[in-house]
Parts: sequence; C-alpha cells; structure tokens
Amino acid sequence: MLLSGIHAGFMIIGFFILLAGFFTARFMKSKRWWLKTHRTLGVYGSSITILGFLAILFHLLFPGRPHFTQSHAYLGLAIVILAFVMPALGFIQLKIGKAAGKIRPMHRLFGWIMLMAMLINIVLGMLIADIL
Repeated sequence: MLLSGIHAGFMIIGFFILLAGFFTARFMKSKRWWLKTHRTLGVYGSSITILGFLAILFHLLFPGRPHFTQSHAYLGLAIVILAFVMPALGFIQLKIGKAAGKIRPMHRLFGWIMLMAMLINIVLGMLIADIL
C-alpha cells in the first residue's frame, strides 16, 4: 500500500511540474528566464514521473503480483518512455541548431500527448484505487 501511494503521489507531482513547464514555455517566452525554467521543470517532472513508475514496479514485481493487466499500466509505460524522450528531444534541439526546426514540432507534439496521457492515466488510476 505504501509504494502504491508513493507511486500516485509521484505521478501527480510529476504531472503538475510538467504542466508548469508547459505553461512556462507557452506563456513566459517574453521573459529571459523562461528556457532555463522550462528545462528545469521538464527534467524534474520527468525524473519524478520515472521515480513514480519505479515505485509501482517494485510494488508489483517483488511480491509476484500480476502487472500490465489494465490499460492504466500500458498507458503508464508509454508515459515513462515519453519521460525519457521529451527531455532528450529538448536538449537535442538546443545542441544541434540545424535539427531544431524538425525536432521542435515533435517536442511540442509529444509534450501535449504526454500531458494528456498523464491526465487520463491519473483518472484511470483513481478509478482503480476507488477514489473516483
């Protein structure tokens, strides 16, 4: 029970940190600090999301409980993959200037997909936990 609570907490915190990163990129570009803040929020949000995944992974694997039996788990795995891909795309577009024009649209699209998937998966998780 403790690890599933840690999982839920990390995932919700990760979602809100990533959402703050989105809002920073969307509405604060006129500020000098926006990119550094966006990058920091993205790395922290992704890291906390990955930690949330690891918490539930330990919770399910060590006792031998069944896993990947619901859509929540599969969507969660896709989110964790995006949690690795999103910061990588962001850093690549900054380091390889020539590729930025092609990578930036993918970074933005995957960012939207990730946030929407996280929101849906939080609701699915709350349904599984009988919170909703």
